[in-house]
Amino acid sequence: MIVDLNAPIEVNTFGFNIPSREFVISAQITRDKRMPLVDEFVLRALNIVGKISVARLARFFTFDGPELGIALADLQARSLVVLEGEDVSLHSTAKELFRAASDKEHPTIATVEEFHASVWFDLISQGLIARKGPHNARNLIALKTGRSDLNVGEDFARAAFDENFHDYLRRVRNIKNADGWSLYSILDVQTGRYSYSPWPAREVLVPGTNPRLEPILMSDEENRTPRLRRLMTAMADELQAIGPPPSSAAAREEYGRLLGSDSLRKAVQGDGYFDLPQWLATQYGQDTEPTAAVIGYPYLQRNVRQLTNALLSGNAKAGPGPVEVFWFRPGGTAWGMTEDLNDCLRELRASLRQLGAARVSTTLLAPSSVPPRVTRAFDRIFDRGFQVPPNRLPASLEILLIPQLATVVCAGVSLSSSVDIPVGTSTVEGNLLKRVEERLSLQELLRASTLLWPRGRGSSEKSADTDLEGEGAAGSPRAA
Repeated sequence: MIVDLNAPIEVNTFGFNIPSREFVISAQITRDKRMPLVDEFVLRALNIVGKISVARLARFFTFDGPELGIALADLQARSLVVLEGEDVSLHSTAKELFRAASDKEHPTIATVEEFHASVWFDLISQGLIARKGPHNARNLIALKTGRSDLNVGEDFARAAFDENFHDYLRRVRNIKNADGWSLYSILDVQTGRYSYSPWPAREVLVPGTNPRLEPILMSDEENRTPRLRRLMTAMADELQAIGPPPSSAAAREEYGRLLGSDSLRKAVQGDGYFDLPQWLATQYGQDTEPTAAVIGYPYLQRNVRQLTNALLSGNAKAGPGPVEVFWFRPGGTAWGMTEDLNDCLRELRASLRQLGAARVSTTLLAPSSVPPRVTRAFDRIFDRGFQVPPNRLPASLEILLIPQLATVVCAGVSLSSSVDIPVGTSTVEGNLLKRVEERLSLQELLRASTLLWPRGRGSSEKSADTDLEGEGAAGSPRAA
């Protein structure tokens, strides 16, 4: 992996569950449409010449009298032309039409149409949701809202939809010429479900003499939107309570034993901080090599691509039986609170199927420092979940293992007193794989661990798309 140490490096991603409410809106809209070509060119000619006889206009267009008569009768019925004896001219309505179209290629007419929309508003900024459809991804960070915010009703929806109509067309319906649409009237508003809307964010490492971690919660355009400031404040407050496990010499030593490498230990300076440039200089560079450096959590898109490229560029083949992905997560609260984790497992499954795997299953192993209720938030992502007994593996160590095919081993390191990040190695090299599997003693570790699911997974648990009406768990809209 080639890393530019002069630019920010993504080291983690997050996802926020934003409490949201649906409104089903029926409305009437006006939309600018181009008129039929005959009508348009008759009006264009009249706009240039002013008043003209019907006979002369017919000769100009080489129309028979009845043909032009039909067109003029229709334009007159729509109050676009005036017939005075044998002469025809533009009606004042048509003159306004041309003035309004001065910046367009052609005049347009407005038509009234029915319009139906299912609109989601987040309950914190009370703005439109223009991202993925609402759903309750339990591993994301739940933002809290007060009970008063739950009482937004039809009057709120009417005013908010009126105010945000063009924003809705552009951001939700992806309509490019949204300015050509106008909201004529709102006929009916029905309140819908409560749910969560996912909002992705990321954390980057800004390298240098004084490295720092910087959360990127919104795009530059969103940062400039006043109504989103409340939402960004809520996200920033939640992030303050989240962090990785403290780095430890034990994790670096275990990393060395698993991979037979002292690179992490050698990169620790006299002041106890990790020299990232020095460590990178000892690692492999291209993401198609069998072994490469990893910065940040393995589920980051950059790291997933590096692993799958190495898997697919080699000669590896999955056996005829099922393939299992084992993931020993680190401690702390910063791990896995992102939809990138699900995307990572999806990409791994796809790559393993390309290698011939008939079936792929996934197992999550969590250290004893992570409470079981926290680990169970991932039971819709992993097929099995275990809690590892104390002192089996350091809490700041992370291992992704696909036996006989690939592994990623990471350990937390400190770049400063306030910056801890995971770094490590991704490999598909056979000898390294064999070493990691032997040192890890996976089957023995599983036997000593406590199964959290699927055993004991209650049938009363709600589905991923459950709406939040009546839900009282911490982080739900009902939790102030």
